[in-house]
Amino acid sequence: MAELCRTDSSLAALDEEVLWEMLEDHRCRIVRSICPSRLTPYLRQAKVLGQLDEEEVLHGPRFTNTAMRVGHLLDLLKTRGKNGALALLESLKFHNPDVYTLVTGLQPAVDFSSFSGLMETSKLTECLAGAISSLQEELSQEKGQKEALLQQSRRLQERLEQAEARERSLRQLEAEHGRMQREVSARFHEVLKLKDEMLGLSLHYSNALQEKELATTRCRSLQEEVAGDRGLPSPVQLLKLPPLPGIPLREADPPPPPGPCPRVACTGVAVDRLACELYLVKQELQREKMSSSCERESRERSLKMASGLEPEDEELSRLKEENERLRSLTFSLAEKDILEQNLDEALETRQELVDRIHSLRERAVAAERQRKQYWEEKEQTLLQFQKTQADCEIYKERLGALQSHVVELQKERDQAYSARDGAQVEISQSLTEKDALRRKVFELTDQVCRLRQQLQAKLLPPGVSAAS
Repeated sequence: MAELCRTDSSLAALDEEVLWEMLEDHRCRIVRSICPSRLTPYLRQAKVLGQLDEEEVLHGPRFTNTAMRVGHLLDLLKTRGKNGALALLESLKFHNPDVYTLVTGLQPAVDFSSFSGLMETSKLTECLAGAISSLQEELSQEKGQKEALLQQSRRLQERLEQAEARERSLRQLEAEHGRMQREVSARFHEVLKLKDEMLGLSLHYSNALQEKELATTRCRSLQEEVAGDRGLPSPVQLLKLPPLPGIPLREADPPPPPGPCPRVACTGVAVDRLACELYLVKQELQREKMSSSCERESRERSLKMASGLEPEDEELSRLKEENERLRSLTFSLAEKDILEQNLDEALETRQELVDRIHSLRERAVAAERQRKQYWEEKEQTLLQFQKTQADCEIYKERLGALQSHVVELQKERDQAYSARDGAQVEISQSLTEKDALRRKVFELTDQVCRLRQQLQAKLLPPGVSAAS
């Protein structure tokens, strides 16, 4: 094929069948590569394509894609013969040089002296200028579309970044909310444990008080029984009696330290203290018993001394024995120190328990305060979450409105397309009617010509032929 077409002038020298055979061999590549809207202006200026033909190629409703339009264009140009093939090759030289090289095997060198002469130079220049202006308009439109798409892409990217930032903030808020809930639950369990401990301590304290009351009641009943059996005065009466000379009374317990009265006490300490008090009361009873016996003996001695029955030595020995007996009945200093030490230890243990109770109360108050603080933070977080959720709903509504607006625009576009298709259908129908009328006119013209020939043949004399 390239050997047949060495120069542009050789293309014009080729036959119509050879040219269209070259084009038909590469019909598939031509149909896929070229755009009919770029070739029709040149073909129209070359007078191988009419305005109605161009309208039918570009906007015909029968052709749903570019390949079908290009195929119909090739069919129309094939009916134009050799001029259609040359005009198509020259248009490919300008707009699709690679296809031109593929078909002809020549380089697309623009030389005004090598054109086929189908159109004048001025018209060719006008056509080229129009093609260049149309290409520039298409280029500017594509640039505008590119800028619009870039701006839309930037806006969508910004919205995407904002949505991602909002999503990260929401995730952080959810994590913080979960952490606060866990801390609140942990503090709540601690408060429950402290309440259980306080309840247990209060139960121990109430049990200790009951045991103390029972021990006190039992001690009093025992003292009353002892006093009733032996004819001794009761402990209340003993407390009202004056103390014996030489016998020191037990000092009263020191008053408790000032401060809030504790609710909890140790059971063992209360029992030890009650035992100590019971022991002291028993010692008091023994001392009172000894003092009463000493009084009786002193009375007897006074009576005997008055009667003069006993000598002074016996009296002196008797007094010594009584003194030894009283000394044996008194508290030893060691026992007194031990009892005081036990009392001090019990008081210290009691004070430690009181301090522990105060510390537990302070911890419970601090935990309650912290729980209230966490609850307020939780409420604030929930409010912020609800606000963010409301913003999301608003954005969703806006997006839905935008989508509905886009749907309406698409409907309007479809209506415009349908109206355009209807107009194209009407145009195609009018073109079809025009072609039918044109064929009918041609038929009528042929019929008129035949009738004229018949009429002329009838009007001529019989001996004269029509050729003369």
